[in-house]
Amino acid sequence: MRESIHRSPPEQRRLDEAADDDRASARPHTAAAVLAAQSGAGNQAVARALAGRRTLSRWREFDGARGDAQYDYKIVNGNHATAGRYHIKFHNVESLGVFNEIHVVFENRNPMGYFFYSDAGVFIPGKSSTGLMYPELEAISRELVDEQLRTSEVVPDQLVQERRDEVAEQKLKDQAVKDQNLKQKEDEDKQYEIKQAQARELSKAAADESVHFENFVRDIGLLWGEIPRIKAYVEGTGPSQAYWKDAADWYKALRTNGWTVTLPSERLLKAKVPLAKDIQQSKGLPETVTITISKTKSGPKHFNVAPVIVFPNYTTYVASKLGTKPPAVK
Repeated sequence: MRESIHRSPPEQRRLDEAADDDRASARPHTAAAVLAAQSGAGNQAVARALAGRRTLSRWREFDGARGDAQYDYKIVNGNHATAGRYHIKFHNVESLGVFNEIHVVFENRNPMGYFFYSDAGVFIPGKSSTGLMYPELEAISRELVDEQLRTSEVVPDQLVQERRDEVAEQKLKDQAVKDQNLKQKEDEDKQYEIKQAQARELSKAAADESVHFENFVRDIGLLWGEIPRIKAYVEGTGPSQAYWKDAADWYKALRTNGWTVTLPSERLLKAKVPLAKDIQQSKGLPETVTITISKTKSGPKHFNVAPVIVFPNYTTYVASKLGTKPPAVK
């Protein structure tokens, strides 16, 4: 004979609640079970229950889901018997191959009716302001979204996080390689600039005028292939080109005059008239320049003094920054 147990009402309530929890945990809550339940005819009650209690993952597989792939989303176009044209759209979140939101748009309404849902089929009223204007379409939107969600698999949160971690790790590796390549490029550019500066400095002493002409062509920004044509023009054996003619005429005129710079005239006391070496040192000029002091008397104790500096070539002339610059190529 079964023994009867008497319990206080509070104790009995606790036992009843525990039994309810045990029965609830025994029900199938897997994604497949919930989706199977949703696929049954007239099963709107299940979908609405999910709206109150989210039981699916936050993510679904993007690649396998039905739809035409665009840049970072997929779209499904359709025509409903009573609601007319519609499209369903969902995005590939962070390019992880998953989506966590989906919406259906009824295009024949004005304004168009937007209904947003989570990947679990949970209605998102805050984003569905125009959809709420057409309550008669809500049930249709749910059916369309449920049908679409059945074309994709649930992706566990852990797997999505693993993908995100892999992407983040790869970005760090890519950035490290990018930073290394950038540093290497900067080092190479710096070494190139040093070599160019050294070559330029050495070229100041070159006796071959073609070396200085190449420096000139480089300075005005022409390509090496232009050298024969502009050189022929400077030598008087070829035609000019409109875009570099002014620069070539500048070079030809200064070369004819011996790369000469005349400094502004100053009225100085006789005792203050500088020597050539004073000009050379004060202007930081190389010893290869020729300096003459042009002076004319200006009273009993003063002279008008105008130093004349002749540079041996184009390279030393432009390096001094005392003369004019070549005209820009047009």
